Amino acid sequence: MYQRPNGYESGLEQLFKQGSQSSLDLFNTLALTAFRHQYDHNPVYQNWCNLRKVNPSLVQSIDAIPFLPISVYKTQTVACFKVCENEVFLSSQTTGEHPSRHYIYELEWYHRQVKRCFEFALGDLNQFNWIALLPHYMERTGSSLISMCRELMRQCGQNGDDFFMKADPDFKHRFEQLQKSSKITLVLGVRFAFMEWINAFDFGSEVILIETGGMKNRGKDLSRQAFINLLQDKTRASAIYSEYGMTELFSQCYAKNREPFKCPPSMRVLVRSESNPNLRYSSSKSGAMDIIDLANIDTCSFIATEDVAELYPDGTFEILGRLDHSGTRGCHALWTESVHT
Repeated sequence: MYQRPNGYESGLEQLFKQGSQSSLDLFNTLALTAFRHQYDHNPVYQNWCNLRKVNPSLVQSIDAIPFLPISVYKTQTVACFKVCENEVFLSSQTTGEHPSRHYIYELEWYHRQVKRCFEFALGDLNQFNWIALLPHYMERTGSSLISMCRELMRQCGQNGDDFFMKADPDFKHRFEQLQKSSKITLVLGVRFAFMEWINAFDFGSEVILIETGGMKNRGKDLSRQAFINLLQDKTRASAIYSEYGMTELFSQCYAKNREPFKCPPSMRVLVRSESNPNLRYSSSKSGAMDIIDLANIDTCSFIATEDVAELYPDGTFEILGRLDHSGTRGCHALWTESVHT
């Protein structure tokens, strides 16, 4: 029967208790534990490591750990456990494209992690009421974002159903209901929902807005900084946060106003050359983003994403855009070779 490494979650919890003062040694120890566990139990990741000619017994630092291309989640079962009727998170997809599939060994593990990440960024969850503007995500199944919001609503004492498709009278009534309580109203929405609603509805000043995701082909996309500027011009919100997460990760990052994204203690961002996946840069550089997510212990904690980021000396980062794939063919070709031989 599948088991996580002994003491692994208590190590995660210790990282969060230490907060911004989290021990680098503890993070590195957990990362190496995750690497060895995933090499032993995840056949897809083991195959990738073997293709990269990585001997796990010689890996003594995170610099030597291979990062799995995120596209593999679209074609392979990336899991340390036997997938049968497990729940799965599915990514958005365009027509003709396969979604990424992130299999879930224990949904409560994910829910505990999203609470830790949220409270690391914004404080005690119980001081908030939640309302969500997620029309794109509500129109499909398997959204990790919907699961995250529903659980956080429940933990705040709500019924988990405060999701809305449009700025209709039902939304206005529920919003006004929540604002009558002593808690802070928190509105989480995709960018195009805010774009459509800010001209039709006054959120007031006693509210925090959290934007997540792009325009989903619903209009011209803006940089995060430009979008924050627009929200600040059009609303009276006391604060505006951005949330960065994805189907393939169990941790989330948040950024306040115009500040860069800050990783939770369970996560670290690295940047690599867009043309050479073996060349990783130091801070104060931009490049393709690699992510270590220790919460992904049941799948893969080492993900080579298709986002481009600028990494700052203090470990914070800003998303600059997406790869055009022209520089990542080496990774994809190597993986294609592995699954056909």
